[in-house]
Amino acid sequence: MSMQDFPGELWLMIFKYLSTEDLLHTFHSLNQRHRNLIAEHFQYNAVNLRSTSESSCHLCCSYYSSSIRKLRLCQSFDYPSQTSSFLIQHFHLNRFTSLQSLSLEHIESSTMWQEILSQINELQNLTHLCIRQVNVYNNRETLNSMFNQLWSLPKLIYVYFDLKHSKEKSSEQFPALNTISLSLKHVELPSLTCNLNDVHIICHHTPCLEILSLNCVNSVGSQLIQYEIGQIKKFRLVFNGEWSVLINLLQSMTNLEHFILTATLPISDDGHRWRRLISEHRPNLKVFQFVIHYQTVERQNTSVLATRLVNSFNNAFWLTEHHWCVRCDWQRLNAPNYVCLYTLPYILDQFYECASNVLLESQTTCVQNHQSYDRVNSLNYSYFPTVSLPISFSTLKTLVLTLPIDNRFQTVIPNLNELRHIQLYIEENEIDDQRLNLLNTAPCLYKLTLKKWPSSTTCEVYERITNASIRKLDLYGTSSTNCLQCFDYKRCEAFSRTTLAQQCEKLTIRLETHEDISVLLSNMKNLRLLVVRCANDPCSGESEFPDKFFQQIKSQLPSTYIVFREARSFGKIRIWIQ
Repeated sequence: MSMQDFPGELWLMIFKYLSTEDLLHTFHSLNQRHRNLIAEHFQYNAVNLRSTSESSCHLCCSYYSSSIRKLRLCQSFDYPSQTSSFLIQHFHLNRFTSLQSLSLEHIESSTMWQEILSQINELQNLTHLCIRQVNVYNNRETLNSMFNQLWSLPKLIYVYFDLKHSKEKSSEQFPALNTISLSLKHVELPSLTCNLNDVHIICHHTPCLEILSLNCVNSVGSQLIQYEIGQIKKFRLVFNGEWSVLINLLQSMTNLEHFILTATLPISDDGHRWRRLISEHRPNLKVFQFVIHYQTVERQNTSVLATRLVNSFNNAFWLTEHHWCVRCDWQRLNAPNYVCLYTLPYILDQFYECASNVLLESQTTCVQNHQSYDRVNSLNYSYFPTVSLPISFSTLKTLVLTLPIDNRFQTVIPNLNELRHIQLYIEENEIDDQRLNLLNTAPCLYKLTLKKWPSSTTCEVYERITNASIRKLDLYGTSSTNCLQCFDYKRCEAFSRTTLAQQCEKLTIRLETHEDISVLLSNMKNLRLLVVRCANDPCSGESEFPDKFFQQIKSQLPSTYIVFREARSFGKIRIWIQ
């Protein structure tokens, strides 16, 4: 049987294992039958434009736009097709007439946002919208317009909206809603800070809302909620405020079944107080999960307070009726005080941080907790307490690590089987191969970031790392004396011959001179993207002619390469090898 005779069902199964780029590049030009199968595939599977070429993006936006129901778009600087110029020219939402689910990530161009806002009302079939890491903090008008347009979409059920953190953001960033949505049931706003007045506005304008995720703080002038919010069944809350405000929120949500809390509270708010609140006001609560950082008063005996806190959760209400177990970690010394209480399993994807020299004690009401930290996928081991806690992480995706490591590392992190990115700090001038070989035991490691490493050794660190899965390499770090790591011709030549360099697809590096760029491009055969900053670049500081240096580099590269400066990090130049 030839491939042409394969039944359509078999092709559709094969398509599920291919990326959008590979699928279009391989099958679009074959024949009309395969183009029809691709269109059918796009009706039931998400289209991810994050890592696609410009030609593939153009195909999706023109030939297949009416078939696509789930679309993910990311304005990523890792891929030339995702630059603002392409998106503005070719990405038109009104072409995606069947679109039901849309994910937009890292859209920083204000022009791009204006284009999206002008077309988003045309997505009459959209039910799910996810917007991550957008930069509209300083544009109040855009934020207000965006929210009211989302609330006006007739079929929208789910919205996730996450703003990029900004030093310039004000304390009054919550949008002014004046549109009522009768379709929205699930709203997540993790980065927007609100108060009780804002909670009232959200619930009033979203009467069918069942699942809500918010970041709430006390605010002067906020009035307590005086009515029932009966539609909320699941509530995820990041809270920093007074116990009375928290009580008011929970008392108003009369049908609440699932409550997830991350908060900072006085240590007097213990298990007995929570038990009374739940028993009297929320007896139907089925799930209660939290991570609470407690405030203790200076000169108090922290160990006594923490032990008393844990014991308040060690009774029939918590363990027998609800099967809710907790662990409490607290600082052994009294100043500064530190107490963290959380339910098991641990609910956050990133484990809390404290100073690396902090000695902690720990106590739990849980008998077995072998899988209690499986949700954690990000850990800064450099800020993990020095005392041996009965905690282990076996599903980490991101790890920040300082070498040399201590003896408890393999107990805390028994394997690196799922690790994708490691950020490395090397404090010693000489580091033995046995410690560096730790990196070679991570079979899925995709990105290595060297933030700090010695450059005075006879053999560079990156020459001794041979993990075959690494494709992204960031050498934009410092030496052990905190001087910037800057590569001259000799170091570039030596590095480009290493195993890591030969398999690297994306490299971020600082060079002495732009003339060393050619060494990297010539010797690194698999390189697709080079992000470079040159010490002799006048644009790194004040310059009367900021583009002259850039144009010189661009003129020396093949015309098929795409080259531009980063607006966010003036001085860095990105070179895509085509």
